[in-house]
Amino acid sequence: MANFSKYSAFADSLSDDQTYYHYEKELITNTINEQSNNQFKDKNNFLGEVLLPCQECPNVTSLSQGTGEKVFVTKMRLDDIDANLYDHPNTFESDPKRKQAITDQHQTAYISLDPAVQGLPQPGDKVDCYYYEAGPNENGKQRGLRFKPEVVAPGAGGISGYGNMIGGAFGAGGYAPMGQFAGESAPEFTPDNYQKPDEAFLKRAYESFGEQYTRPIIGDLRLVAVRFPQKQSTINKYKDVINVFYSTPNGLVIKSYQMTTIPGSHVLGADTYTRLGSGVVSTGYTPEMWGLGKHRGDYLAGSQGLPRKHPRPRNPQKSTFYMRDNNRDGIAGSVPDGTPLLYQQYASSGFNLHRSGKTSRIGKGISGKGQPKPGRETYAVINGQMTKRNLGIWTYSAGCQVFPDPGNFAEIINTWVANKLTNKIQTYDYIMLEYEEYLTIQSGGLIDGVNKMKFLRENEIAGNEIARNL
Repeated sequence: MANFSKYSAFADSLSDDQTYYHYEKELITNTINEQSNNQFKDKNNFLGEVLLPCQECPNVTSLSQGTGEKVFVTKMRLDDIDANLYDHPNTFESDPKRKQAITDQHQTAYISLDPAVQGLPQPGDKVDCYYYEAGPNENGKQRGLRFKPEVVAPGAGGISGYGNMIGGAFGAGGYAPMGQFAGESAPEFTPDNYQKPDEAFLKRAYESFGEQYTRPIIGDLRLVAVRFPQKQSTINKYKDVINVFYSTPNGLVIKSYQMTTIPGSHVLGADTYTRLGSGVVSTGYTPEMWGLGKHRGDYLAGSQGLPRKHPRPRNPQKSTFYMRDNNRDGIAGSVPDGTPLLYQQYASSGFNLHRSGKTSRIGKGISGKGQPKPGRETYAVINGQMTKRNLGIWTYSAGCQVFPDPGNFAEIINTWVANKLTNKIQTYDYIMLEYEEYLTIQSGGLIDGVNKMKFLRENEIAGNEIARNL
């Protein structure tokens, strides 16, 4: 065995006081950075993909002893952990042994389930997962991976394969926000399971509302948003998507951006922005809804309604429809006694299309409550009045259409600015579809958008009268 010196050039360098000081400082800085900027800090829940059919473990005791629950086990691929460590097993379809080896490397996840609960997640389904023992903040201990039975996003084809499951998933109250919340098995937008539309889809969307489609000239664009089901687990998430059809010299370039079309949970309940309740823009078709303005006078954004100096006068028929959460139940659309649905036209610049901040908020909430900073008063708008609070409410949407990614938002606004300079176009149509409507049009069909808009116009008169008497 070679006789190496226990000293080295590195050890010799530490004998210098100044070098040792900087080295120690670097170690401390790295430690603080790992503690403060760790992506898993305070993270207890993870989104996972089921890799194998769930199998019952009759010899394993349930966490809730004496309840009669059964224990099932599967292999789970966590998006934030395993996806950064292993290839997806499905990439080795032609090599069964390799596929099995990769699957075995993934974490084992358990679930204790009441026998009365029907159905378990299938391979490909996305579910919420958590660690039963400790977590990322407990010295790195993560043991006992568990998962919940509700399917966050279905597999086997993703959203386009959801098909006839819609009726049962949405429940008796219909799709939110015009009724009860959808069941947890209802689909949720993620970039991986969303099927981006094409120009034929855009054409059918306009035809569904009785409009003649014409391809936008080069530099112009079209906007079609899709509102996904409102679930208890997504009430405070950027759960929707907007499809932007950019017209370029090489044809239409289509991009799909994550966004929200519904306010966050902290302004859809008691902490509302007006005494009538927070507003939610209705799905439907609004021609020339967006003009280029400023959000809160701060930065360029989409402003609802035609600009004041627009060559054409304001047209009441081009105002959008919206609903309010009058009874403070977190669901827009009903008055305090629970009947009927309430629709109103909005003829001001109250609803904007903007970003949530200068930095990305993907994966974060739309609104929340937090401790006020020392020495700073914290206020919130409650029932239309600015009120001092011990806990501060923050929100990025009180009814506006909001992007969590400032880069996505900037792509749209920059195109609007260039389009105004080049083509003198400064207003944009806005089509917003319910998820079911999106599926119909995506599959080649049309929706009855003409009667839908007629229904909104008829109920707007009754809705305004109801609002005046509240």
